[in-house]
Amino acid sequence: GPGPRFHAPSIEFTSSKMMKLAVLAAVLGSAAAFAPAKAPARASTALAAKGSGYDASNELGAIPPLGFWDPLGLCTSEEKFYRYRCLELKHGRIAMAAVSGYIIAENFRFPGFISPSADLKFADIPNGLAAIKAVPALGWLQVFLAMSIFELGAWKQDPNMPPGDFGTGYGILGKIEDEEQRNSKLNIELSNGRLAMIGIMALMVQDKLNGAPYYFPN
Repeated sequence: GPGPRFHAPSIEFTSSKMMKLAVLAAVLGSAAAFAPAKAPARASTALAAKGSGYDASNELGAIPPLGFWDPLGLCTSEEKFYRYRCLELKHGRIAMAAVSGYIIAENFRFPGFISPSADLKFADIPNGLAAIKAVPALGWLQVFLAMSIFELGAWKQDPNMPPGDFGTGYGILGKIEDEEQRNSKLNIELSNGRLAMIGIMALMVQDKLNGAPYYFPN
């Protein structure tokens, strides 16, 4: 009869290992996302003082289990903290949209053509990293044009407003007047954004290694 079957060498082992790391990161991130948001971790003050010139232990996002964590001491002033928090929120929001995009495109496509002149339908565009080469140049031009409009106009950060606040409210929730409720929702947003940044990196690594963002070895 046929001899024993052997699996492909190292890809399966590496991917399985990375899947476990992604699951571990998701568990840790979700634990932080659902931690109580009323009182930032004051136990982290000593760590903040040691690792940074600015103590942000009472700022939004300083939640258990890490509290305010700046081991490289990058946050040396309140101005720098404001700048980094704006960037963290922006990257977290983009990452949440990217993770949602990966999941939605895996299960749903818009009807019609992305490029009628090239006879290219939305359904013809592969999901994930392969879409970078498949989308026509004019399609990417529209994406970057839209990004520029939001970055330089509609969603430009006013330095007199809190980080990430463009004066337009908070999506379907609108403007939240109750401070305690608002802080709770903003902490949840920060936690979900942090988890999404880990999640989108995990999806892209799996996509690059295996040609698909979701890989479960047999």
